[in-house]
Amino acid sequence: VVLAVAQQKKGQLDKSLANIEKGLTVKPDHQGLVKLKKEIVALQQQKTADMTQAQRPVSSIDRNRRVNTLLMQAERQFSRFKLITPAGDNAHESYREILKIDNNNRSAIIGLNQIVQFYKKTALRKQREGDLTGSILNVKNALTVDPDNEELSVLLSRLEHEMNGKRH
Repeated sequence: VVLAVAQQKKGQLDKSLANIEKGLTVKPDHQGLVKLKKEIVALQQQKTADMTQAQRPVSSIDRNRRVNTLLMQAERQFSRFKLITPAGDNAHESYREILKIDNNNRSAIIGLNQIVQFYKKTALRKQREGDLTGSILNVKNALTVDPDNEELSVLLSRLEHEMNGKRH
């Protein structure tokens, strides 16, 4: 019984059940083993049901509803300039979540591009105004959304070089 309980606590339901079966062959009316067997069989059934539920494909209606909800949320976040912050409530995360559901969603791709363009445009304006720190920050923000953007990487490198030149 002790071994079966220890295995149950470790999540080793099959091993626990095997030991219970061994015990019941010796003493078929052992109430502790009978009760433990019922618990473990119930746990196994629940685990199987949970796995089946997790593997169930989400209906296209559910997916579309979720995508539309996320699109409205992202647009609201964008209009409030919640582009990459705060964590858990920003347009970048909402658009990424949409792409997890529908990796070719045009609206999400366009939305991410708009975030990048906003930060790039702001970075260039800050650079013209002589605010290199602000410019660098905005390029880094854009790279958060599009880390593989070669043009932004080159711009960041140029800005950092320019900043270092002004320090010396």
